[in-house]
Amino acid sequence: MSSPASSPSSTSIDTPLTRFATFCERFAGLQLEPFQAEIVATHWTYRETLALLARGNGKTSLAAALAVYHLLTTRRPAAYVGAASRDQARILFEAARDIVRSSAALERHVTVRHRELRARGGHLRILSSDGPRAHGLQPTLAIVDELHAHRDPELYIALRTALGKVPTSRLLTISTAGHDVDSVLGRLRAKALTLEKTTTGARTIAVDDRGSFAMIEWTVPEDSPVEDLDATQAANPASWVTREWLAEQLHAPGVHPLEYARYHRNQWTDAEASWLPPGAWQTLYGAADLEDGDAVWVGVDIGGERSGTAVAAVSEAGTVRAWVWHGDEAVLQAADHLRRLRGRLRLQGVAFDPWRFQTEAQRLLGEGVPMVKVPQSAEGMTLASERLYASIVQGELTHDGDAVLTRHVAGATAKSTPRGWRLVRSKRSDQVDAVVALAMANSLRVAPRARARFVGWL
Repeated sequence: MSSPASSPSSTSIDTPLTRFATFCERFAGLQLEPFQAEIVATHWTYRETLALLARGNGKTSLAAALAVYHLLTTRRPAAYVGAASRDQARILFEAARDIVRSSAALERHVTVRHRELRARGGHLRILSSDGPRAHGLQPTLAIVDELHAHRDPELYIALRTALGKVPTSRLLTISTAGHDVDSVLGRLRAKALTLEKTTTGARTIAVDDRGSFAMIEWTVPEDSPVEDLDATQAANPASWVTREWLAEQLHAPGVHPLEYARYHRNQWTDAEASWLPPGAWQTLYGAADLEDGDAVWVGVDIGGERSGTAVAAVSEAGTVRAWVWHGDEAVLQAADHLRRLRGRLRLQGVAFDPWRFQTEAQRLLGEGVPMVKVPQSAEGMTLASERLYASIVQGELTHDGDAVLTRHVAGATAKSTPRGWRLVRSKRSDQVDAVVALAMANSLRVAPRARARFVGWL
């Protein structure tokens, strides 16, 4: 199967693609590369096109240029760009606005308004999935940016079902891989892979036989080791995404392998994965005594019927200790232990989830224990998980090899969520409460400004 169109030629042949390439170079500061030309040509050929690319390959810039070009070359255009959030929509709108403002000639033809560009009796508008419903629109062009980040399929569905209102309308979805194969993006990709497809290196193109849908994807094969930079670079077709940059991201302490696989290798991360590099926890073994008067941050994780209740402490110097209790009295035992810790240590903050510890936390606060309400939401635990990962791989912590804590660390796994990855219990483990409590405590330790803002708030 060949591509619908070749890349822009350096000859004087006048085609829609060469005209668009000239527009990009002159007004958008974008030298159209072959992979971008292929996306645009496919988009103009098929009613709906899905383009899946790793982060950093210029998806937003290309979408902005294409939207402005459509606005200037279409009679009574109705172009809509749908983003995951208002902030993401603002980024794309500002990119489109800057293209217009780059030239006095464009400014004579295009009126810039708040979240809207107007020209040729029509408009370019930016929509967000967290904004009003988009049903009732009659688009001549719809672009969906980063569908993997949309909280629900509503905006995509509204734009897709509106295509029939204008016979020549087109929909282009540009996204990085997601984490949920049951999401609208996951289902769309799965359907595409059942069509006639051709794979060349890291690139796969799949099209239906009615001319209504096409998918172009650059990704690394699932069996490729994460350290394979050749395979990773092949899945990043932009010339500016260098091997050196990818290597830097691979070895960045704060970038988890799940995030690297998803954002830089364009791989789906719906499965569980090891959350620490081999040996990372073991290398932190050393003297881990908490001396009287040490400043410490504490986390409390209250378990259910199968889990334990854990308290973990981490000192300013990175010394780690953890304690776990089981049974009906576990919550009271944890509360009493916090009182004992307060008697000999300087507690800087005690992070707790109010779901099961609210009553005891109120009592402790009344006794002067600095309680910090930290709900174990996806957002909060994603941040705490990422901070603990960075602290471990950067060697900031020290533990004494406690068997229970080590078992809980080993029993945890990384799970992708819409907001990033977080620690969860692996299928082979019963308990991870101590490492969850440690993540909460360490998150307070490395974020003193956040701690100061929330201490004592119930």
